[in-house]
Amino acid sequence: MLTGPANVPAPTLSRLSGSAGAAVMRPDVAARHRARGAEVTRTTPEATRAFVPAEIEKWGEAALRAGIRPQAAG
Repeated sequence: MLTGPANVPAPTLSRLSGSAGAAVMRPDVAARHRARGAEVTRTTPEATRAFVPAEIEKWGEAALRAGIRPQAAG
């Protein structure tokens, strides 16, 4: 997953997403990641925008059920 600052212009985001996706799907790069146990996939900025908040909610709830509470930074 590639992340960046909010409000990246759409043409820039499209170019970055395309380049990063092509790079990670190269057979040599993908093989190195898979050898380390990573799942290699290609996604879209829109899918990432939906995925991140859903994961925060899912794992936040799991942490609370396990009795893990947030701590103040610092």
